[in-house]
Amino acid sequence: DAVGMHNDNQNERGVYLGFSRYMNKQLSYFLGMDYYYFPFLSYRANKSSNGEKIKLQVDYNLNNRNKINFYSTMNNHQYNDTTANGEIKPLNNVVLQSQMRYTYSLTDELSCAFRCGYSKSFTNDSKKNYGFYDYVEIIYRGKKLPIDINVRYTLFRTKDYDNRFYVYEYSLPLNYSSSLLYNNGNKFYALLSYNIKDNFSLSCRYSITRYNNTTEISSGNNLVKGNLIQYLAFQVFYKF
Repeated sequence: DAVGMHNDNQNERGVYLGFSRYMNKQLSYFLGMDYYYFPFLSYRANKSSNGEKIKLQVDYNLNNRNKINFYSTMNNHQYNDTTANGEIKPLNNVVLQSQMRYTYSLTDELSCAFRCGYSKSFTNDSKKNYGFYDYVEIIYRGKKLPIDINVRYTLFRTKDYDNRFYVYEYSLPLNYSSSLLYNNGNKFYALLSYNIKDNFSLSCRYSITRYNNTTEISSGNNLVKGNLIQYLAFQVFYKF
């Protein structure tokens, strides 16, 4: 599929440029820019609109045990807003986000990671919203014991949906998981994998998310009464 801002590649024109470079074994970086234009109506825009996204990523390995990753994005996506004379039309909505991840390997099997992010948005009426999150993570990749363990605790708070975060999570083998951090709360998950043989493993994952100051989550068929969402998953993997 073509690169696009929405799920479907329709009603959109744009150009995407990306450049990455490995300076040496310790330092590498990536710089990308995406400019897009919607000729007709689009999500939250009653007229034609445009936007741009710029991303910078820097990866630095201090040594075999210390790694630092830095991410920064600037996204301007025009949405309907009211001007000073009362007219409703698409106006700039700039969101700036920065994230940093630090990983320390205590041993060849055990490592811990800390990651934090901050977001701020600027709308037409100069109203400023923000968001932040941070997590602590422990990763164990057994060599003497055929066990892999991943545990993470996350604290997050966002003032609106524009300042949400998408954060990658470890999941069951051959499964992709990304956490949407929005609103105000905290999340915990644990992943355990037991490698019985080279071609046979058992995995279990449990996660719980608590949202503050709410009595229900989502809507429709996804509606949850209360402020907790829990997931429990098992997987048996056998390779022929």
